[in-house]
Amino acid sequence: MIHDLAILKINDDYDDFLELGDSEFPKGTKVFSMGNPHDLGMSIVEGTYNGLLEKTMYRKIHFSGSLNGGMSGGPALDNKGHVIGINVATYGNQLSFLVPVDYLRQLFETIKDTKDQINDFNWNHVIEQQLTKNQAEVVDGIISSSWESLPMGNAQVPGEMTSLFKCWGDSKEDDNDELYQWTALRCSSQDDIFIAHDLRTGQIIYNYLWITSKGLNPFRFYRVFESSFMQTYQFENAKEEDVENFKCQTSFVKLAGEHFKTILCARPYKKFPLLYDVNLNLASVDEYKKGLLVELVLLGVTKEKSQALVRKFMESIQWTK
Repeated sequence: MIHDLAILKINDDYDDFLELGDSEFPKGTKVFSMGNPHDLGMSIVEGTYNGLLEKTMYRKIHFSGSLNGGMSGGPALDNKGHVIGINVATYGNQLSFLVPVDYLRQLFETIKDTKDQINDFNWNHVIEQQLTKNQAEVVDGIISSSWESLPMGNAQVPGEMTSLFKCWGDSKEDDNDELYQWTALRCSSQDDIFIAHDLRTGQIIYNYLWITSKGLNPFRFYRVFESSFMQTYQFENAKEEDVENFKCQTSFVKLAGEHFKTILCARPYKKFPLLYDVNLNLASVDEYKKGLLVELVLLGVTKEKSQALVRKFMESIQWTK
């Protein structure tokens, strides 16, 4: 599930199969990808092996070749005809990705060892175990890392926690004609996990918004600040049949000497009840013409791991006068 792989059983007898090879080669090695692009017929695409992606939660091979729709699941071969990976995705313009063959080999060994029990498997439970194990490893790695700190108005906030994340900023510059100014920072992990057509998980997102004003009175500034606080992340990763409704708790906390209003919401997955989508929103409340808004989104994490990550995230916010 994590690497979007499956093994199919066929009824006919075959004795001629592709051999599984290695997934690591010198960069520049020629690789040959096979598939059925746009249902035009079996095709072979020549490309270049560019190593494993560095900034990703889920190991992928960077393949400089033109994968197209219909080629997903096809083999990528070395010059000896050994499978080195499986076609999985493309960004276009010769940017394509392969799942390393190591994961196919692991899956095959698992199936081979349990083939007599397959009909008795609770597949939702198997998928939940895979997702839980994977996300625990990802979250533990993030929590144990030393996080980059970035300035955001009067605050210092977590930037790129690890190399898995990318951050980008935007702002409305100070202008005498504007009644308020803002600076925004958005950060996100670069991968998610495809479970079904309308269900994706495994991503972490966090956003900051610093708002100041010289022209608004306190009441009008509060209206602007509150309106921005209510513009939360739109959870489009799942449908009603996949998840329960969010349950939320509202409270006030003190972080580094500043008071924040907090709203913490979570919803469990219906088929994978150990996993939750989590949404944390923070708003500083001690100032009347400036303030910090923070949002943290966790998709598909356990209650224990989400609590640990939320705790470190909140404790990493520092306030400077």
